[in-house]
Amino acid sequence: MVVIFQNKEVSIYKDEQVVAKGMRNGKLYELSLSLNNVKKEEQVVAKGMRNGKLYELSLSLNNVKKEHAHIVEENKVELWHKRLGHLGMHGMMKLASTEEVEGLDISPSTIKRDFNQHCEVCSAGIVEEKKSSCGIKD
Repeated sequence: MVVIFQNKEVSIYKDEQVVAKGMRNGKLYELSLSLNNVKKEEQVVAKGMRNGKLYELSLSLNNVKKEHAHIVEENKVELWHKRLGHLGMHGMMKLASTEEVEGLDISPSTIKRDFNQHCEVCSAGIVEEKKSSCGIKD
């Protein structure tokens, strides 16, 4: 079995077939299972019990070798964007160039290259701001 974590997504493969895909929601991952692959060749890949509207899964990862588990580091620019209260790209570049923030070891050019212009939280804030400026209230 191969488990790949990338950004906030997880993919679980068995014999090059997708067994489950999911997204991180807070501290947990919500998985969508491919039911055709949950039980393959009489070997149970995942077990779960329903708890309200959710299923709590116990995945069998005993046979996963180190070389098959891939963990991709979260984008440092995205991480610092969140830590700094969703500071914009130019503000982050300015902070990075002054070297006044301890641990912010990202160059302004890296920030410019990797900055995510489509942050969900920032986009929601912009939409809310536009609603307010038009006089529309919830």
